[in-house]
Formats: sequence, structure tokens, C-alpha cells
Amino acid sequence: MSSEAAAVTSRIGIDLMLAAWPGAEEALDAAIAADPDFALAHTARTRMHYAYANGRAARVKVGAARDLVGRNGTVRERSHVEVFDPPPSRKDRKTGHTRPSSWNQLDPRTAAPGKRTTDPATSALLSHARKI
Repeated sequence: MSSEAAAVTSRIGIDLMLAAWPGAEEALDAAIAADPDFALAHTARTRMHYAYANGRAARVKVGAARDLVGRNGTVRERSHVEVFDPPPSRKDRKTGHTRPSSWNQLDPRTAAPGKRTTDPATSALLSHARKI
């Protein structure tokens, strides 16, 4: 299976995971087997381990993903792994260091403080969410 096929299999696994349908674990494991350097598949599998309260396996899997993105990961890949970093300490929160700066590059709402995205669908969704 090629890296492209591993990406497709990983997306299928993520879709199954988000829909709470069976087969997600198998699809993600197949994606990892097809391309062991595919950090996003490792990260998605980490989420599955945490969802099933298998912390030991989750820590192993996120460790593998962290090593992979440390070597050649993109900002997007690193952001998926950083989600599993420990929460910021009280000292970090006081100094304003709460999340990696790379997150600001991914979310247009945080890239420019005080400004919202210009995408009408996203703006409508955010507006609706505030009313709930």
C-alpha cells in the first residue's frame, strides 16, 4: 500500500471513529502498517486508545507520532500531536504561554486577535454556537 493509500485508509478510519462505527481501529492500524511514518494515523490511533481508556497504549502511540513529527513534520502534523501535550502549568498560564505558537498559524480566529474569519459559513456557525 502506498502513502496515498495509507492516507485514504486513515481518512476512512477517522470517519468511522468520529461516527462511532466499528472498523476504525482496523482502518487506522492498516494505515500505520502501510506507512509507519504517517504521523497523523498514529495520532488518530492515539485518540482511539484514549477513548477506550487505554492510556499506556495511547502514550506509546503518541510517542511514536511525536518522534515522527520531530524529524520531518509539518505545522499541521505537529499541531495534531501537540493536542496530547500536558496542560500548561500554573506558571505558564500566568505568563501567557498556554499553547504552542504554531496553533495561531492554523486558526484564523487566533491569528489576528479580535478578528473573526471572513468565511460566512464559519461566522454563521460561530454566531449560532454563542446563542446556545
